[in-house]
Amino acid sequence: MYTYICIRMYVTKKNKKLKNECANLEEQISRLQSENQELKSKTATLEDRYEKDVQQLQATLDEHVQMIASLQEELSNKEKTLQLVEQQEQQIKEKVSFFVFYNKKK
Repeated sequence: MYTYICIRMYVTKKNKKLKNECANLEEQISRLQSENQELKSKTATLEDRYEKDVQQLQATLDEHVQMIASLQEELSNKEKTLQLVEQQEQQIKEKVSFFVFYNKKK
């Protein structure tokens, strides 16, 4: 009978200890689940914010690309105009030189 009581006490102590350990583990699980939810929420918030930032940057990039293309076209047109003006200037100088030379001979 004594052995039975000792075994019973041992089993009871072990059960209490296991119950405490289970309660501690359940508490840790609950805390970790809360942290997990909080981190998921923060991650979703960050993803949303960065997605909006990326979309805004993409829109801005598209605008800048279009603006650069427009400016390059404008520059090209101005360079062509400048070449024409320089050619006309050269032609005028040649005509003036010819007239000056021609008038000196007379």
